[in-house]
Amino acid sequence: MHPALRILNIPTAPRHEDLVAAFVCDWLNRLGIDFCEDHHGNIVAEYRSGRRKEAIAFSVHMDHPGFEVLAMQKELLHCRFLGGVPRSYFKPGVPVTFFNAGGCRTCEAEIVRIAEWKPEMKIVLLRAKRGQALPKQFGMWKLPAMRWDRKRNRIVARACDDLAGCAAVLAMLESLRKRRRACHVYAIFTRREEIGLCGALELAKSGRLPKSIPIISIETSKMFDHAPQGEGPIVRVGDRSSIFDPVLTKQLCAIAHQLKETHALPFQRKLMDGGTCEATAFLDAGYAASGLCVALGNYHNCSEHDRIASENIHFGDWQALVKLMAATAVENIV
Repeated sequence: MHPALRILNIPTAPRHEDLVAAFVCDWLNRLGIDFCEDHHGNIVAEYRSGRRKEAIAFSVHMDHPGFEVLAMQKELLHCRFLGGVPRSYFKPGVPVTFFNAGGCRTCEAEIVRIAEWKPEMKIVLLRAKRGQALPKQFGMWKLPAMRWDRKRNRIVARACDDLAGCAAVLAMLESLRKRRRACHVYAIFTRREEIGLCGALELAKSGRLPKSIPIISIETSKMFDHAPQGEGPIVRVGDRSSIFDPVLTKQLCAIAHQLKETHALPFQRKLMDGGTCEATAFLDAGYAASGLCVALGNYHNCSEHDRIASENIHFGDWQALVKLMAATAVENIV
């Protein structure tokens, strides 16, 4: 596997992306790529090779649905759930692991019941089985961090969304650096996407990126029968909320078609409306935006029969996504 995929081992949740951010910053420092963090904790990296002036941006998010500890009373944890998972999945006895800011496990717990369920406030009670979790610590479903299922050629992880997207951007930057082809690329790593596209909206409002720069949202998007795994990365026509910029989407398809002809890399062109991605946030702010993704199994850890399970992506899809992104970076997209 590509070493960038080690990022899938790192625990994360909305408002608790610091460990992922540290991995990203270490990777960028190793490559010698300039970056900065804005006031909201988003990371914006800029890589330029040659005299290329036209730029393109790729956006990913560093969080995944998870729990945040509000209080602990004896063995009961009062937690806020951050992200989009239906309430039917919060069954008594489902295990959750909590982490401190350093990524160390502090507590093993299990769901007791839902105390409150509103769009803006989802409160869940859990019973601590081992250890102790303190307020402001975060939790994730108790699942294996990451493994490669070689037989099925799948990456199986506690969180593919959107850590696999982060890994793809890091792998693309490494490839561009090695090839030294003329390009001008911004890589955007946002926070708190799972609770309202917050990082992308804040960045769009800041004016940090000129409106002339097209932005490609990179995601792992809910798999459908019409958009299966193993048939290549997907050029997204739109998401649940928006239809993406048609000119930019057409250009992405043209690049993908060229790679298919020259390198036999498959791709798909689909409307992926299982959720809303950051392309919508940038579109609403006046940017030309579109999206690329790979099909995601068990979206947000939701499998059949209301059962929590690991997410998964096809490794070949991910590899082809990186190549498609790198090819896009060196094309004249305006």
